[in-house]
Amino acid sequence: DAHGFRAAVLITGHGGCFTKDMKTLLEFWQPHFTMRLCGLLDHDVLADGKGDHAGRIETSQLWHLEPDCVDMSRLPAEWVPYPDNFATGEDAYKASRREGGRMVAEQVEGLGRKAAELLDSYREPEGGRKPRSFADVDELWAVTMREVFPRLEIMIQQIEGWPPPPATSRWMLNWKIVPPA
Repeated sequence: DAHGFRAAVLITGHGGCFTKDMKTLLEFWQPHFTMRLCGLLDHDVLADGKGDHAGRIETSQLWHLEPDCVDMSRLPAEWVPYPDNFATGEDAYKASRREGGRMVAEQVEGLGRKAAELLDSYREPEGGRKPRSFADVDELWAVTMREVFPRLEIMIQQIEGWPPPPATSRWMLNWKIVPPA
């Protein structure tokens, strides 16, 4: 914002609570910055809006972008559920490098449209931009930690049937278990 950017599109590849939490943070931060902020899940701009976890979609995209990172010959003959499959999606065997290229092109186009929308909604403030000092940013971060972080789902979520991290885990420092409603 201080460098004159008018828009920022933040992208995550993790869905669920990660996406909700990113949007919660952006809603809190937006009033404090002139540039327009938007948070998206990587597949939000695909026509079908579908994504997966190491399945046909992600594998196709990675195969297109980094072909040396995909070795389809390593897929097991028969799919087995996590954790025995290293989190491979059930339909990963349907991946296609060509389809990955189509998806990536569609995402680039969609992100360009989103950036154009944000730029169209940008309004220069009266009197021009007023850059924030390091102290201002530190205070905003402190308020975020006090008021927003405790509401983030990733900080309070306990996935049904999953145990909390071990007591010695660094994640235990931030783990909160909310009793079922």
